[in-house]
Amino acid sequence: MNRAIRASLVLAVFAMSGCAVYSAADWEYVTKQWGGMRIDKPQIAATKVVLPIEVGLRPSTDVDSAICLNGASAKTKAQTIYVSLKSGLCSSISRETPWQIVISRPAPGSYRIVYDDEAAGFPVVGSLQVPGR
Repeated sequence: MNRAIRASLVLAVFAMSGCAVYSAADWEYVTKQWGGMRIDKPQIAATKVVLPIEVGLRPSTDVDSAICLNGASAKTKAQTIYVSLKSGLCSSISRETPWQIVISRPAPGSYRIVYDDEAAGFPVVGSLQVPGR
């Protein structure tokens, strides 16, 4: 059996079994496939911050009916929060809405929120001001 057929079968088995493979979407994919994204008004609580994600800011220029938004993540380094969207085969997770990222409440201060794509220059997608307690 050649490699292409074997790879197709493995992908089909994952899709049928409910196991999904997700990967970080680069900024170009986010803008073309999902019309861009930004962080809406962050919600600050005692121990966490909720970062609501808004996608579809502009009409998408590419459409791939089999690949969907399947998750999001964030990490904080110094005064910057790096966010990333995950793409993968469409599933019931893909229909989850609204999308949001929950992070631990960082120290008081001002934070830039950027999309985690170095090749795109870490586009700014929001900001966060954490007040002192």
